[in-house]
Amino acid sequence: MAFDQEGRVREGAGMFLGMLRKDGTLYAAILIYIALAGLSAAYVGVLDRYSVLVYPATTLMVVMVMAASGLFVFSAYVILIEKPVSAVSRIMEGVRHLLVSEGFFRSLPLLLAFTLFFSAVSSFKALIPSFQPFVWDADFMALDKMLHGGRQPWEWLQPALGYPWITVLINAVYNLWFFVMFLVLFWQMLDTHNESRRRKFLLAFVLIWGVNGSLLAVLFSSAGPCFLDRLFPEEANPFMELMVYLKNVNQVMPVWALQTQEALWVLYSRNEIGAGAGISAMPSMHVSVAWLIFLLLRKEREWMRWLAGLFFLFILIGSVHLGWHYAVDGYLAVLTTSLVWMMVKWTEGVRLGVRWRGAA
Repeated sequence: MAFDQEGRVREGAGMFLGMLRKDGTLYAAILIYIALAGLSAAYVGVLDRYSVLVYPATTLMVVMVMAASGLFVFSAYVILIEKPVSAVSRIMEGVRHLLVSEGFFRSLPLLLAFTLFFSAVSSFKALIPSFQPFVWDADFMALDKMLHGGRQPWEWLQPALGYPWITVLINAVYNLWFFVMFLVLFWQMLDTHNESRRRKFLLAFVLIWGVNGSLLAVLFSSAGPCFLDRLFPEEANPFMELMVYLKNVNQVMPVWALQTQEALWVLYSRNEIGAGAGISAMPSMHVSVAWLIFLLLRKEREWMRWLAGLFFLFILIGSVHLGWHYAVDGYLAVLTTSLVWMMVKWTEGVRLGVRWRGAA
């Protein structure tokens, strides 16, 4: 009996290690990022403000919300679409199927890894001014003006978008970005039926945060329109009218972007870290993630492609209209995210080619 139990333990451990090996490249990318970010913080003498434990509470909350949302949607589908004899039995069967699936067991250690990863990313973002002050804002303002017919992009958008209900709608979709990002991330972590698609998205997701959210964010350190009046009060501010409009709308209807911007400024002024902390405009991670989701879904069902495309447009336009970003922040994000996606696709093709030749 003891031998049988020991054998089962060994078999279970072997299966667990096998699942970890399947995601080995992803774990390696996350660990490399965490190490490089920590070494960079140590190099400039701010290691005490770098942490990989920023996100555990946030992750737990997100998981609970996602689990409750998923159960609600699945239950609604069973009751309204499938209409089985016993809806409760069918729902319980679906939950049991998920809990014993390979995707569920592979997602558990990945969830821990991503919690550490997001903590490192958030810490590093808050440290950007320690690596380089915000020196690029004037250049990006000038570039925006040059590319858009001598006017700032928000000025072109304002006649069409400058109505309180439109602004609030755009802000609502913009705030959904956090939920949509984790929804797609958890979906890909759990979905092992399309291994190649899963591997490409998750690796590209990590890489865009490393390349766009960290490396390029330091090289092109900029604060964005909403912080110009606080950081450069003596300089001409072509976004003052936009920010006044947003504050006026907020007197009538909630513009959540303003509250978030204020919270980020408080963290910045106190040199504190926290979930989502840090000021960084170029390139836009909101746009980068939204574009990556579109790249993931553009060859899926038509409604998914159109929904992802519409979501991306809302995020791109909202990043400008809500005062978060210069338009070029989004343009560069699209370019670099596309390059990362193509590189990951190429490496995946090479990997599959080598595997196919090895099998032959």
